[in-house]
Amino acid sequence: MIKRDLSGPICHCPHCDAVFVSRFFAITNSTNVTIENCQEPCERCGCPASVLDGTFDFAGDAISIVKAPGFTVEMLSRFAALSQAAISEKISPSEFKAESARLGKPYEALADQANSKGRSGLVVLGVILVLLQQCSLNVELDINDLYDQVERSLSGGRRSE
Repeated sequence: MIKRDLSGPICHCPHCDAVFVSRFFAITNSTNVTIENCQEPCERCGCPASVLDGTFDFAGDAISIVKAPGFTVEMLSRFAALSQAAISEKISPSEFKAESARLGKPYEALADQANSKGRSGLVVLGVILVLLQQCSLNVELDINDLYDQVERSLSGGRRSE
């Protein structure tokens, strides 16, 4: 079971790749809450963003992901292995994208973002995945901000666009 301190379920915008906490759900002290096929406007660009489908437990401001098809520990591990293969050039960028797409759109979007920045983008993604695998995910995390922070750190403070 994956736990994060949140006030609502996670959303993903396919237009700008933002990942954020839902502003439309306020669920507390409930178990086995299933959410499917829900959308809300992206907090970054305003386009329709998907609320993560799945079954969740809510206790206060903490959410436990019981079952979520778009984000599981197994899928994260598979994506980490694909990323490592791409970093070590065992698979091509197009193979990395195609295999990531099999895991789901959010993984394909991350692969696209990393591929668009070349080898440095893959290294940034690899660092993020290593960090995620070493933590318990009991913290609120904006993956988009984390990507930008790691990228700036690795580039000596310069932001690449």
